Amino acid sequence: MGAVVTHPATAPRRALRWRRRADRPALAVGALALAVVILVGGWRITDSASTRASVSQVRSQAAQVALDQVVALTTDAAYPPGEVALLGIAVAHTHDARLQLLERDFVAALRVTSATDARHVASVAAARARRLEDALGETATHEAANAASLAATASRVRTTVRTLTVVLLVLLGLLTTALDRRFQRRRDEDERRRQRLERQLATLVEQSGDAIITVNGGTVTTWNPAAERLLGYPEATILGAPVALLDTEGAVERNVEIWARARDGATIVAAMTEMRHLDGRGIPVEVTASPLSDEAGHATAVSAVVRDATERRARERRLATAAATDPLTGVANHASFTSALAAARDEARTSGSTAALLFIDLDRFKEVNDTYGHDVGDALLRVVAERVRDALRPDDFVARPGGDEFVAVCRRVHGTPEARELARRVAERVAEPLQIGEVTLATSVSIGVALSDAADDADGWLRAADQAMYRAKREGRSRVHVEV
Repeated sequence: MGAVVTHPATAPRRALRWRRRADRPALAVGALALAVVILVGGWRITDSASTRASVSQVRSQAAQVALDQVVALTTDAAYPPGEVALLGIAVAHTHDARLQLLERDFVAALRVTSATDARHVASVAAARARRLEDALGETATHEAANAASLAATASRVRTTVRTLTVVLLVLLGLLTTALDRRFQRRRDEDERRRQRLERQLATLVEQSGDAIITVNGGTVTTWNPAAERLLGYPEATILGAPVALLDTEGAVERNVEIWARARDGATIVAAMTEMRHLDGRGIPVEVTASPLSDEAGHATAVSAVVRDATERRARERRLATAAATDPLTGVANHASFTSALAAARDEARTSGSTAALLFIDLDRFKEVNDTYGHDVGDALLRVVAERVRDALRPDDFVARPGGDEFVAVCRRVHGTPEARELARRVAERVAEPLQIGEVTLATSVSIGVALSDAADDADGWLRAADQAMYRAKREGRSRVHVEV
């Protein structure tokens, strides 16, 4: 649960930031982009009209200059070459092919000399000059009018763009004001929601039946009443103290791991550990820890829910005990005996010591059941189990594999004599008379004994003890037989 947990109070702030970063800038940028489009488009239209007006103005002026040159040439009989060249330059600036053709014809007529008919030559030049003058006058008038029209168009567009820009900026200001008011209302609503959530969270923490602890940088920063009830530390004492104060000697590494993993972003669910009570005793607890993130999403602290696991641990122990115990007599059951037998065999083999296995069988137990009933028989089994435990050493292992059979694993015995003595003590203790209700019974046991070196493995060791017990039965019951 690598997943990262965010404190609830930060949610409204994040929602508000999202609105600010998404809604408001989008509208403002859209309005600004529209203003830029209008400005750029309008100024491009204005520049185009102004450029075309300038071109028309130049053409009009060039046509007027050329017209003046034609008039000068027609009134001057010398036709100076410089004036002729100036005429050509002026006509070229009109960029009008028709005018350039008429200019070339006129200049060609001026350069013709005829001794025979000078009046004819002058008449041709005058005719061509009139045609050129008329064309130049029309061009000058047309281009001047076109320049004036384009200049007026550029002026109108310029005025329109300025007006639209001012209007758009005013609208943008009004829109920004309206958005500010709207977002202010949202901010106010989010702030009220955040405060409400914080109050609800504080109430839940205060009223929670589970201990809730927050740790930041290894220091306890929050501590609710349930934590005080569980661990005994008053809030004023524990706040600001290192969380290591809660560690018991056997749970230091476990607790450090829980806080470190949660601080690194992991979610710890129902981790079993132990915490120190104010009086020094260890309290078994169940810890669920999650990281707390700041507004940037970085884990900065750890919040933990701590529950008393005393009952859970006791229940687990009861279940473990029940799984390993014979429910009738209270001694170990068959499963536990199998494990204990293998462990004793391995210990004897590795340490070089000797262990003894006692296979104990009640004599004539079926007759007790048939005569007095199973209730008396069960009571007899309970008494026998207790007497077998009393007769053996405190660290000897006693089990009831089933029926009327008991086994005892006795580690570190000093050979056959001590094993035989342990079996004799069991037989004598069980043989003592006993009273069950109104019934007085005298019972006995047949015991087979096998030492751990009597077989190569635990199963063989058990078979040897079982065979020894059957030999004791065949020898007349109430006996001890040691398999050698």
